[in-house]
Amino acid sequence: MGVAVDTMNIDSGENVPSYPFHQQWLATGGWGIEGLVNLGSVPPKGAILIVGVPPIESATGMPLRAIAMF
Repeated sequence: MGVAVDTMNIDSGENVPSYPFHQQWLATGGWGIEGLVNLGSVPPKGAILIVGVPPIESATGMPLRAIAMF
């Protein structure tokens, strides 16, 4: 499971630099994508998100390609 947001951080501004969502969510094995565009066009249910990322071991972040199909 994952979280995708159109902001540049999955934590809200008042929570930086402690990053509580990062700490809790990512520790569960979930993933997060930040900085997506046009999320308002994607329905809240029924969309499929296809994400392409390079296989970089132990990376804390990287560029990606994301496509929502609905």
